[in-house]
Amino acid sequence: MLVQKTRTSTSKSETESLHSASPRRLSDADYESKPTTAGDWGRQSITFGWVTGAGALVMLIAPPLMTGWFLNSCTQHQCNIAAMPTALFQVLRTSSLQATRYHRLLSLLYSWTPSLTFEAAAIWIAWLIFQATLYVVVPGKFSHGQRTPAGHLLPYHVNGLSCYVISHVCFGLGAYWGLWKASIVADN
Repeated sequence: MLVQKTRTSTSKSETESLHSASPRRLSDADYESKPTTAGDWGRQSITFGWVTGAGALVMLIAPPLMTGWFLNSCTQHQCNIAAMPTALFQVLRTSSLQATRYHRLLSLLYSWTPSLTFEAAAIWIAWLIFQATLYVVVPGKFSHGQRTPAGHLLPYHVNGLSCYVISHVCFGLGAYWGLWKASIVADN
């Protein structure tokens, strides 16, 4: 049986601080740099096996490949997700010479890759500038992250959810007012 110890005596100053109307604001002394050792910061003190590394590698590589596979399947193969691996297998199986196989494989992959246009690059740069402007302009509280190995606490501007909502509202209003098509991302 688990027994929980409770503290029965509290001083008057502790009671007043617990029941005060406004919480105590943190001062600069609360965020003083305190050096830490390399072994007690972050995940450096934990050892991981090869399975964890392989899982992280799969998480980094698989999503972009799956996105490209689904995009290609829907734009060139009427959303048949088996058609792309079948075409790839046929190219690899039917080419007899290594140079011919390599050339046909590159031409097939090139035909599957969407081309970069000036309009798409301009849209991406405009979106990036808009997001940077939102980060600077939208109000939000400042919070401190995890202590670094040098003992510093870095401040972060916590306004991500507000920026997310503003981005979607602006996109919807721009599409509604005819500034751009609602399918601008898919078109470019």
